[in-house]
Amino acid sequence: MRYVVMRQARLSDQELLRATAAGDADAYGVFFARHVDVVLAFLRKRLGSAEQAADLTAETFAAALLSVHRGHAQSVPNGVAWLLGIARNKLIDSYRAARVADTARAELDLPRLAVDDEELERIDRLTGRELPVSAALERLAAHEREAIIERIVALGAGIALFRGQAPKCSQPGTFHNG
Repeated sequence: MRYVVMRQARLSDQELLRATAAGDADAYGVFFARHVDVVLAFLRKRLGSAEQAADLTAETFAAALLSVHRGHAQSVPNGVAWLLGIARNKLIDSYRAARVADTARAELDLPRLAVDDEELERIDRLTGRELPVSAALERLAAHEREAIIERIVALGAGIALFRGQAPKCSQPGTFHNG
């Protein structure tokens, strides 16, 4: 089995998709492994969370697999371009529906992905996205966190004064800019 997968890794995307259409699940596994990070990164840059990107990536690959088995992927010279087109369409559909669609996964009877924190962080690293500020602040010691918040408040007050506005601070850490 391992030899077959290693040999398949040398095949073009079009050859892998033809093998998939002929019933070779390992070929689709190689195709998936080859392109999953690019699709994840593409979607992560456009979505609010790594979890949404993972869900939409699963839906993209499920839709691609359905397309292969329906005979709609007979001429795919560049698998990543084809997948990004599918991902883009799924993304547009999810924006319209205000949720991540799962019709292709449901048709294939695939379970919803359980993505752990480690995988979510890996997805974020693919796009260079860092932790949200609140999460980064939570990782600091209390005195470090307070120092940073005080500095931000001071900077905000300085910006307000520069704009000719009076800074509005009802209590430390609650600066409101004009």
